[in-house]
Amino acid sequence: MRIHISCYSVFLREWLSVFHNDHFLVLRTEDYHADMKATLQRTYTFLGVRNLTGEEEAKVESQYKKHETVLKKKAGPMFPETRALLEEFFAPFNEDLAQLLGDDRFLWKDR
Repeated sequence: MRIHISCYSVFLREWLSVFHNDHFLVLRTEDYHADMKATLQRTYTFLGVRNLTGEEEAKVESQYKKHETVLKKKAGPMFPETRALLEEFFAPFNEDLAQLLGDDRFLWKDR
């Protein structure tokens, strides 16, 4: 598994050394899944494009979710020991990301 690609702050820090933070909209997948419509509207506003019509929204919401595989559903929940190890590993990167973005949601304490 390529766990290092999930150390988002490392990569974002490099981008922020070149571009101003106003040029980025960083979203959490959890927030998208919890409220797709609001997340998409926030994205459209950031990009300066129009919101979708109701019909277009319905089409997007009905799209096949390619990452919801049978194997993933069959695997079941993560072992508590595995979650604890991952949380410990990612904690410093998440703290750095939350500080970079000025947003404590990126500490992922709301799970």
